[in-house]
Amino acid sequence: MRTGSASLCVQNSGLTKQEILPGNLRYLRVESFRWVPDLSAAAYDSAFRFLNDGDALIVDLRENGGGNSDAADYLMKLITPLAKSKPLYLLGGRTRGFGSGGRIVWSSAGQTRDHCRSEHVRRSQ
Repeated sequence: MRTGSASLCVQNSGLTKQEILPGNLRYLRVESFRWVPDLSAAAYDSAFRFLNDGDALIVDLRENGGGNSDAADYLMKLITPLAKSKPLYLLGGRTRGFGSGGRIVWSSAGQTRDHCRSEHVRRSQ
């Protein structure tokens, strides 16, 4: 295995936190979009099996600095069917520094970027 591949595997392709919050709310933090074919797909597939078992989902992109578009495309491929079957919240915006204030940037429940965050989101920070 190449050194770069091993490093990405250890960092779980940018998927840095999974948590079950009260009410079976599933939380996933994606801090970057890293991609190594086969390794990254397996990490994303595993994370989305975890999310699928929740009653509602939060995908936190607030600390995401970008990365490989293949990873972002794969994330969207997995999110789309979930958003049709249960509430899904995408969090964006900075949490530190100038312009800070993470917020809901998209929701399958019809909320938009300017609506207040839920107590669950505040506790997940």
